[in-house]
Amino acid sequence: GAMDEDTTIDMTVLGSTGSIGLTFGPDGLTFSPSAVLDIVRPIGDLDPDDLQLYLTSADGSVEELKVEVLRLGSWMRVRTWVSHFSAVGDEEDDEAYDDDPNPES
Repeated sequence: GAMDEDTTIDMTVLGSTGSIGLTFGPDGLTFSPSAVLDIVRPIGDLDPDDLQLYLTSADGSVEELKVEVLRLGSWMRVRTWVSHFSAVGDEEDDEAYDDDPNPES
C-alpha cells in the first residue's frame, strides 16, 4: 500500500457553499505511491467542468491537482491523487473565502 503502517486519518470540512476546503491529518503524512482521494458530493450549483482542486503544503506552497469528475445523476465523484496531507480544497471559480485553500487566487 501507500503507507508503511495503519494510520487513522482525520478530515475537517471548511466552508459549505461554492468553495469548500478539506483538511486532512495527521499533518505531514506521506504516501508512496500517491493515495487516491475520492470525494462524493451533490453537484448543486457547482459546474463540474470548472472544478479545481489545490493541495496547500505546510510551507504555504500551492499545487493544482489533476481532477477526474464522474457525474452520478445529481451527484458527482471527484477523484484526485495526493502524495501527502497538509490541506486540500476545491473552488468553482477564483472567488476567495475565509479559509481559502488557494491563497494565491
